[in-house]
Amino acid sequence: MPQSLKEYDVSESFGFLSDDVPLKRLEDEYYEPWELIISDFVNYQLSGRFREKILELPILSLDRLKTLPNYKRAYTALSFMVNGYVWCLHEKPEERLPKSLAIPFSQISEYFDISPITTNAAVVLWNWKTLDKRDDMMNLNNLATIFSFTGSPDEAWFYLVSTAIECRGGEAIKCSRKILNSIHNNNPDGIIEGIDGLSGVIKDFIKLLSRMYERNDPHMFYWKTRPYLAGWENMESAGLKNGVLYEGTYELDTTKDAASQHEQEMKHYKKLSGGSAAQSSILQVIDIILGIRHYNDDDTDEQNGTETVKAPGNPYLLRMRDYMPGQHRKFLIDLERVCKLREYVIVNTIDVSNVNNEKFSESIEVLDNINESKTTKGQFSKEKQKELLKSYNKCVSTLKAFRDSHITLVRTYIVDPAIKSRNSTPAVSPKIPAKPPIDFEAETNKSVEQNGIKPETNGIHLNGKESDLKPLNGTDRAKSEPKAQNNRSFEHGLAKVVEDNETVLGTGGTDAIGFLKKIRDETTESRLK
Repeated sequence: MPQSLKEYDVSESFGFLSDDVPLKRLEDEYYEPWELIISDFVNYQLSGRFREKILELPILSLDRLKTLPNYKRAYTALSFMVNGYVWCLHEKPEERLPKSLAIPFSQISEYFDISPITTNAAVVLWNWKTLDKRDDMMNLNNLATIFSFTGSPDEAWFYLVSTAIECRGGEAIKCSRKILNSIHNNNPDGIIEGIDGLSGVIKDFIKLLSRMYERNDPHMFYWKTRPYLAGWENMESAGLKNGVLYEGTYELDTTKDAASQHEQEMKHYKKLSGGSAAQSSILQVIDIILGIRHYNDDDTDEQNGTETVKAPGNPYLLRMRDYMPGQHRKFLIDLERVCKLREYVIVNTIDVSNVNNEKFSESIEVLDNINESKTTKGQFSKEKQKELLKSYNKCVSTLKAFRDSHITLVRTYIVDPAIKSRNSTPAVSPKIPAKPPIDFEAETNKSVEQNGIKPETNGIHLNGKESDLKPLNGTDRAKSEPKAQNNRSFEHGLAKVVEDNETVLGTGGTDAIGFLKKIRDETTESRLK
């Protein structure tokens, strides 16, 4: 890598999280007006006075922030105020962001080279604190949030599970460095050790993700938390046809022409995606390490001098990098340039695999009849080649298991509540049965066997096995819930009843399940079979 990890604001201890615990308050009293509103955020939302208080704010300069931790806290505080203003509780969405928010938020977003909206960085990376400094930060019971839209423990738990996953990502960074160094030194044992370590990290991701069900109720998430996380792209149905106008920012535009003020304003409406797991840099790091392609690029891959067929492409993931801090995005770009693990595995398993370049597929077929003679075309023994191939495939399968778990999570917290509300009032919260202790290691290992992974089910399953944490089916719902006519009084932005002919959208404005399944399937195709 051309820069040190510190220059990318990344570490092997905490991944893309801040190395230091985020500030609990801006250090200069000049920013007290922001702190006063954010400290009573929930109360102002409930009282119906939130927008009134925002309009009373002065336009504050960023000149007195001075340090990176102060900039991060200011960005996060402004993020919550911006989305809280647009999606204000019990109010219609507001398409005009006042200067008191629009100007400083646009400036601080430019400082971080990130899109000016609430992002994964705001709610996950820079929104945590520890309860006991002596305890392990990886312990979810030792983490708490700093900012919240609703003040509910469910919302806090939603962010903190993601924070714990991001923290564990530090080990993934360490594994990636070991893999890169071992490729440089042509050390297959080091590569295998690094890949196996990465598989272990992804297993931990699955365990942590499964804990979402412990303290985050699907009803609370869908109807209370999720509306605040929406963006202003593809939000015509919510009244944001043009997106959101960041007032005053057109006056800062040095490239503006002699057009009328109205024309200038229309140019400064922004259509931006909401907060999404696709904005997590650590998940894209793992894709890059394993060589899993979800989108086109301009690079030419070569295998033994033959150009490969390109993937059909998915620009959404690439676009989500605009919602990452610029330093993190630069890390991904530089990592792509230097990481050639997949190419290394293909070239160095030539005696046990068969490359097919006739049609697009990142899969490499295993030869049916492997010659047992000691003569090899590759530089390593056939036994070592099979060990390398098996390690790589197991890691890809483990990543596929993680994406299966994520799909089930989205179905439980987004799709099921939206569809369920057609026949029952949103005031009824779905019940999740208490779950018995689960042997995560055994379950994960079972799901990532080289011969394949069990297909997902409609129930909540951990790594391919359906557990008792499954959503109620139609019959169970009829027995457990009172009948009611459709009640749309709770609808707000993305929190709405979805009809049969409608698609359930994610906060990024895409088909929530369809997008994740495509990413999962592209992961599956990347196994070197």
